[in-house]
Amino acid sequence: VKSSDGGDPPSNSQATSVRPATASAECCEDSTDMCATEEDQSTDQPDISKGLLPLAKKKLCRLRVAQIYQETVDVKTFRLVACHGGGIPFSYLPGQFLTLTMPTGDKPIRRSYTMSSSPTQGYYCEITVKREEQGAGSRYLHDAVKVNDTLEVQAPSGKFVFTGKEADSIVLISGGVGITPMMSITSALTDMGWNGDIYFIAACRDPEHLIFQSELKRLQARHPNLHVFIAMSRIEKDVDGYHRGRLSKDRLAEWVPGIASKWIHLCGAPPMMDAVKQMLAELGVPGEKIHTENFGSQQKPQVRAAEREKIQKTTPVEKAGTVTFQKSDTSTEFMPDETVLEASERVDVNIDYSCRTGSCGVCRVKLLSGSVTMEVEDGLDPDDKANGMILACQAKSTGNVEVDA
Repeated sequence: VKSSDGGDPPSNSQATSVRPATASAECCEDSTDMCATEEDQSTDQPDISKGLLPLAKKKLCRLRVAQIYQETVDVKTFRLVACHGGGIPFSYLPGQFLTLTMPTGDKPIRRSYTMSSSPTQGYYCEITVKREEQGAGSRYLHDAVKVNDTLEVQAPSGKFVFTGKEADSIVLISGGVGITPMMSITSALTDMGWNGDIYFIAACRDPEHLIFQSELKRLQARHPNLHVFIAMSRIEKDVDGYHRGRLSKDRLAEWVPGIASKWIHLCGAPPMMDAVKQMLAELGVPGEKIHTENFGSQQKPQVRAAEREKIQKTTPVEKAGTVTFQKSDTSTEFMPDETVLEASERVDVNIDYSCRTGSCGVCRVKLLSGSVTMEVEDGLDPDDKANGMILACQAKSTGNVEVDA
């Protein structure tokens, strides 16, 4: 994002670190097919209008942290490059995320972070991360990672994409750090000279908490089809193009003419998204035109396990169903309110996962028999559903089920 439109990155960005860099000489040892030699790496810029897809999700690679930018007091952007030069060893679509494996605590953890950079920048990609006090992954990135460290990543994934082919205009509505995929989409569209209207609407507290402030101003000055509206809840009056107050139905109607017919991307914390979805419904926007990604905090697995144990001890429950993991030849009874993913972790069956909120789709598995309920299905597309795929992090059942894991 920092240089996609020709600007220089901020000069006040410093890395903070308390942990030494991981080995760089062996930084591609886990996936020689992805990034072993420079000859194997394409340096051509990806053409997002042709819908390039990333490499298989299970491919692993190590990328080097080339730069770290301090966006706001609690948000940093990490620029990642190939370990040995050349282009990054994958292509991606604007709005997709990377899954990082990080060595924190007793065992490595996996977390997904949406890329904020444009895929037209073939030599690097960027993730923008808010430090959360209860978030082990974000604390590790903010407090331990420094320039020239390497990070293990899975190839990009995610369905929260917009390439310019889906509609002739786009409305991007975000709250807080939910602005991240919107910047990737906006940078990509402006890089490729897309001539549709881009309505960029963001909500935050004040100018000090507005991520990508200078980039947005620069892009808006150069691209007349980019319309930027920022609502700030903690400023005393409208100033410098920023609007005092929160997002509202009236403001959305004013800022986006004909909003009922627009293609809309919405990203932020669940309460913010619920409120905006209600506004959009009242403005006549069909549900199928609203595409969402949840940036809410996930509940820690150990907290969920403790709650289930409490339920077992205090509440009479009917006999639970059994989940069978066919490939692993393992079965176990469901605990109260337990998901397929949680059951798999309890019996050491490996199912890839990332967000644990039903958004990313990494934990998709095929349901071979039985039925499940899922509170969130955002990570599944119609083809997934037609093929019997479920989200292990969401799937629950009181009956017997069998999954392909």
